[in-house]
Amino acid sequence: MVRNDYSSGRQATGEGGWSDNKPQDHEDLGTKAYKLHCNQDTMGMNPLLIANIKASLYFRNLKDTTTFEATVDEIYNNCSYLTPWEHGTHTGGARSGLNSAVRGVGTQGRPTSAFVLLAKLFTLQLTGAQIRTLIEHKDSPYIRGVGFLFIRFCMKADDLWKWMGKYVLDDEPVHVQKTDEKPITMGKFVRMLLTDREFYGTHLPRIAVKTEAEIRAALEATMAEAYEGGYTEADLDAPAEDDEPEPSAAAAAGSRRDEDDRRDDRRDRERYDRDRDRDDRGDRRDRDRRDYDRDRNSSYDRRGRDSGRDRDRSRRDDDYSRRSRDRDRDRDRDRDHYRDRDRGYDRDRDYDRRDRYGSEDRSERRRREEREEEYYREKRRERSPARRD
Repeated sequence: MVRNDYSSGRQATGEGGWSDNKPQDHEDLGTKAYKLHCNQDTMGMNPLLIANIKASLYFRNLKDTTTFEATVDEIYNNCSYLTPWEHGTHTGGARSGLNSAVRGVGTQGRPTSAFVLLAKLFTLQLTGAQIRTLIEHKDSPYIRGVGFLFIRFCMKADDLWKWMGKYVLDDEPVHVQKTDEKPITMGKFVRMLLTDREFYGTHLPRIAVKTEAEIRAALEATMAEAYEGGYTEADLDAPAEDDEPEPSAAAAAGSRRDEDDRRDDRRDRERYDRDRDRDDRGDRRDRDRRDYDRDRNSSYDRRGRDSGRDRDRSRRDDDYSRRSRDRDRDRDRDRDHYRDRDRGYDRDRDYDRRDRYGSEDRSERRRREEREEEYYREKRRERSPARRD
């Protein structure tokens, strides 16, 4: 995520933010790099756009592409339109709020392969001959389109017409946007770069008023000459039709092989993107699973603590009930013991009485009991006055 000071992309990609994308070896080429007139950190691009380019995985992986020819092959294989932002990832309007006055600041987006490779060409420090090769390349209009974008962003404004003026009527078809149903001419694309200040959601480098007036005058003169030659504006904007002869069988086979190679490359890139997205989804699932396990374990711990407390409380209640039952049992046992003891004493006394008086007959026992009763009655009578006194 690029912060609004546009520094995180540069810091994340090393010194200068170019991710070890180094210049080509000019000693082997035997010539010097063409002198460019643009900011060496931003290429004259919108700060948000160049920061996202530097932070992209594709740009970081281009450090192993060290030659001009290999970079051109990358453009041939990977570019099919020339807008700066991938469709649907960026809003062209400026944001409102604190940074609303900053020129060209929009919402976040993902840069296209064309603009990533445009930045790669900048890091190679191209020669003049290599720039000319780009804009006159015969294999793909998108190689030419990236070349014209390179000139517009990196060249001095006074030199723009010298490099691009002869191509304003070029009729080669090119799709600028991914969603374009019909292509436009390369000449119309070049005229857009020379006269417009905005380019599909980003700003083009400013041109001095005097220089802009000179470019417009030269463009009007060229267009007027074409109109005098019988051309209309519709004719100039109509892409050329493919009227080339049928290729030979060998050429057709080679073309099919090239198409197969490009399709394999696209499939490899799509597979890589799918694997990366799957890894990201797997990481999110792992994080979600860890969070779920942590929450579940926390729930289990709380439930275990609650059940432990309930178990301890139940154990204490059981112990109390057991002690109460034991206490009641001991009390009942003591009561039974004393009852048995009293019963045994009474029984023993009855046995003693039977043993002592067992030989008496009934009449003698009755007289004896009457004497005893009389004796006890007399004793009670004697104690009764003493109690009253």
